[in-house]
Amino acid sequence: MENSALKRLFYDIGKVIVALSLLLLWFFLKPESIPPSVLIWGLALFFLHFFEIKIPFFHVYLFYPLLLSSVFSLNLTTATLVSLFAPLKKSDIEEGKRYREALFRLTDYVIAVQACGWIKRLLSLSGYPSLSWIFIPLVFFLLLFLFLFVERRLSSLESADLSKKFLTTFLIGTLFSYLLFFSYLFSGTGGLLSFLVLASIFISFYESYRLREEKLLPSFFNLANSLDEKVLHQKGKTKLVFEEGKKILSRFGEKDDEALWAMTLFNLGLLPFAPIIRREGRLTREEFLKVKEHPVILAEALREEEILSKAADIIRNHHESFSGTGYPEGKIGEAIPLASRIIHLLQAYVAMISPRPYRKAFDEEKTLKEIEYFSGVQFDPEIAKKFLSLRRGKGEE
Repeated sequence: MENSALKRLFYDIGKVIVALSLLLLWFFLKPESIPPSVLIWGLALFFLHFFEIKIPFFHVYLFYPLLLSSVFSLNLTTATLVSLFAPLKKSDIEEGKRYREALFRLTDYVIAVQACGWIKRLLSLSGYPSLSWIFIPLVFFLLLFLFLFVERRLSSLESADLSKKFLTTFLIGTLFSYLLFFSYLFSGTGGLLSFLVLASIFISFYESYRLREEKLLPSFFNLANSLDEKVLHQKGKTKLVFEEGKKILSRFGEKDDEALWAMTLFNLGLLPFAPIIRREGRLTREEFLKVKEHPVILAEALREEEILSKAADIIRNHHESFSGTGYPEGKIGEAIPLASRIIHLLQAYVAMISPRPYRKAFDEEKTLKEIEYFSGVQFDPEIAKKFLSLRRGKGEE
């Protein structure tokens, strides 16, 4: 067994032992009575967790505030029972993941709920929330993100994005948990269900709008691939940029539809210049100056559609260099959008591994050494590092 897999096994077993110990400790301390509403809380949590329903715009899972709210609203025994309803996800079944993952995910929730329950008991918190109640959501989300951080490290996945996600999840999750708490406090189980039903209706409308947007991606992808092959004679360029770009984005913890659209559309600005690009020999200075206009031309065209405005900005900047020597504006460093910096590196990679009338294609290792050499000058060093790691087979997801 590999060292990382062995560490993950010991870590998972340790979590199970801690969760069982907390449950046994509470059992021997004579747990409280269980109200009939536990079944409704549990089924609501199961539904939200299984379908991974998120709060729109913030991409925070709705089951987090519901589980946290159960700690506010119910006694510790009942809140722990509610957490047992949340091991499975629909995506686990669709992706054929082992159920062992669901079991160890469940230990995360049990430990977090137990820890918060003990804090509530030790601080004698009851009635309406006060300032001291902030310790409960803080501990709840810190524990869950600590578990996620450790699991990513043990699986050799990037964890740099977690601090930003933690802050968003903590703030939005705490706010919604209070809303659920007050719904239950003033109107009982009916109020809780009413809030969840209204939230689910709103989310379903939002998701239908989002799905309409998602249908654009395959259409853009097919269009770009066809033009690459039949007009620009650069078969596979868009596909490679898109696939590698998506991997790099995930390493930064980003899942941005507009960035993915830009990674399929960026090459379309070259269409008016296809005869020049396909001609043998190097471009003249006048031709090069004309071709340099293509990011601006395409960006201005896309900006006419509001839904593509962010993608247009990414495309406009995808020839900017990290050191400020690119075009059209000579932007420097992080003033260039992340997705633009990714596309810039990847299209340079494609250019180097592709043959030209005036030179042979570079082999893989020579290309990677070139990217390494220009890291921090032409290319964003963090993006270059992640790309080199992916191509050389280190820490692949």
